[in-house]
Amino acid sequence: MWFFLPGWEEGLFPHQKSIEEKGQSGLEEERRLAYVGITRAKKKALISFSMNRFYQGDWIDSMASRFIDELPEKFIEKNSFFEEVKDEIDDFEFNQDFDTDSDYRSPGWIRYQKRIK
Repeated sequence: MWFFLPGWEEGLFPHQKSIEEKGQSGLEEERRLAYVGITRAKKKALISFSMNRFYQGDWIDSMASRFIDELPEKFIEKNSFFEEVKDEIDDFEFNQDFDTDSDYRSPGWIRYQKRIK
């Protein structure tokens, strides 16, 4: 069974507020949560993080969680979306509601239309 653990970024996990309010004990609690998440995986844990994130109307840069660096290297398989061959993903579109006959368009579709114009 796969176990997905998204959002492993400094400030999110470990959460900045936890560290600020509780210091080292808060960090250790977050580390325990990381351990629980990883050990729930039966075969593989997919840990992901974003290098930049849209937050409160702005793009912010982020760093991978310190917990990722603490994992044993022999159990890590690193890959990146950016390493994929572009030709393989050119025909996929996230907004697949272009061909609908409905007058209703989702907010995401409207934003996409503004971006491509």
